Amino acid sequence: MSFFSRKQEMKLEDFCRDFYEKNLLDGTMRGIDINETFYKGFKELIVEVFPEFSKIEFSKLKEEFTVLRFELFALAWQHSFSEDVSIVQSIFTARFLFENNNQDIWDRMQRYNLATATAVKTFNCKSEMDTTLLYKDRADLFDKYINKAKRDGVNTEEEKYMNAVARVGNRIKSKKAWEGGVVSYNLSFTLLRNLGFIDDKIVEALGVEETLHRLISITKGFYNGAKESWDKVKIKG
Repeated sequence: MSFFSRKQEMKLEDFCRDFYEKNLLDGTMRGIDINETFYKGFKELIVEVFPEFSKIEFSKLKEEFTVLRFELFALAWQHSFSEDVSIVQSIFTARFLFENNNQDIWDRMQRYNLATATAVKTFNCKSEMDTTLLYKDRADLFDKYINKAKRDGVNTEEEKYMNAVARVGNRIKSKKAWEGGVVSYNLSFTLLRNLGFIDDKIVEALGVEETLHRLISITKGFYNGAKESWDKVKIKG
């Protein structure tokens, strides 16, 4: 590998903090709020095929997109890095959001995380045994990292620490479910529910192929944007 093709090395904490601050929480570039521009475009795109979406206040939509993007960043991260590194990323994210008075984002991410967990079960579990094994894998992961942290003297009684580990467990075996479209469907459903739509209206909206296609495309765009951000970076855990 030549000198010029080497990836820039960045500490995990520095990379995530930089991405969160400049892309997810802010998005301002040369005085222009890039996120706001894109989000308004996304809203118009959905309104074309789902007119009732026009009733959503833009400020509320912007907040919800931010929460969804944090969860999609974590999902894309887990599909790209090892289990150990995913645990570190999840714990860092919880601490970052709490320390920056954005704990509401951490709390609201939980709904999307559970939507992913449900999609994993739907996609992978065809029998009772499959479900039992999935739950065992999640429990084993949780026990492994909580016990390790205790040995390292970490205060694991801190709720957000345990929750951060559990969320990684909810995303295991999610890559094929993501590729199969089940995760993005569940996330789109959860997005509409969080924006105030009732389940019957959501089912009706997602039953329209073009509405579903556009929502899933936005979700996949957030995921791919996160994944592309570390293409040229070597993450040091």
